[in-house]
Amino acid sequence: MKLLISLAAFFLSIEVYAEEINVFEALKSHLGSQITKVSETKIMFCPDQKCEIFRTDEYTKELDDYVYLYLFHTKEYISVYEFLEKKSIFRSKAIEESEIRKANKRYCFNDQNKPLCILKGMKNKLNIEICRGNHDEGHFCTSCSDNPGCTKL
Repeated sequence: MKLLISLAAFFLSIEVYAEEINVFEALKSHLGSQITKVSETKIMFCPDQKCEIFRTDEYTKELDDYVYLYLFHTKEYISVYEFLEKKSIFRSKAIEESEIRKANKRYCFNDQNKPLCILKGMKNKLNIEICRGNHDEGHFCTSCSDNPGCTKL
């Protein structure tokens, strides 16, 4: 009986842990100033002069999760130091990935453990748009499906 109670407590603590993760703070701790939350509906990842902008029309707490999983599974940005060591510092530090993936597996209907399926489901269901941006001669230019243009810095 004690074993059953211990196992139940263990599995409940795993679920609680997944909900307690502050995903944006985890991103910030791994990526520092390269990641910025512009607003509740917009996050920017700028490892150099080029940026990826993740945005939604309405607030959703899962935007942070999406950005984390996207950068972990699809982004191949490698700094000079990482290139020399042939590894991704973000991936080697990012210990929360499995919990974040587990918390969002409902977005994938085919194989709930496949990260790219989860990302596709999240993008479609949450209406997440990924834009590109870059700094160009005192302007910040973006390329989004509905609003390309530049703003003065």
